Amino acid sequence: MIKTKGYSCSLTYFFCSISGRSTENARRIKNVQDKFVNSQNLQKEGRALVGEGILMKVCRKKPKQRAFFLFNDILVYGRVVISGRKYSQQKIIPLNEIQISAPIDSPENPYAWLISSPKKSFVVRANSDRERQEWLTHLERCIRYASGNNAGHNAVAAHWVPDDKADTCMHCHTSKFSAVNRRHVSKEVYY
Repeated sequence: MIKTKGYSCSLTYFFCSISGRSTENARRIKNVQDKFVNSQNLQKEGRALVGEGILMKVCRKKPKQRAFFLFNDILVYGRVVISGRKYSQQKIIPLNEIQISAPIDSPENPYAWLISSPKKSFVVRANSDRERQEWLTHLERCIRYASGNNAGHNAVAAHWVPDDKADTCMHCHTSKFSAVNRRHVSKEVYY
């Protein structure tokens, strides 16, 4: 945790060799891997741990605390079991598949932004605007690095939106929901 002039931030950055060859970086990656129950192998030549922190992932019933780990080529996140010690349900998203939206503040979710990929899209929120800006800056830098500075705009999964906030399909933006056309991704998207 970074503390600066009374400000506390749940994001920690590691400024290490981007090549990922240092023994300190390898130790950090192994430490992250060991904190996850049934973790996939995170060790890879050239991989560097850039930062980590706790963000709130906006879910259907309520926002849920998730641990996020930003590497120079992937974003790893999971459910917090024991704060700072154990995580479960590890998810890995390659950074070259991620698109980041502009900040999307709302009264329910201040300091939020959208993370989109072909398989999964979701809204996350930070504790402050400063923390959000730090995450966005480092995410965008790492996405550019992982994509070789030519980030494409591939099709991405629709993110969840509460029923009372959506009256059209989040994927095609044309199908109107009704008693006959239920609230989910419309059939037109699949055919």
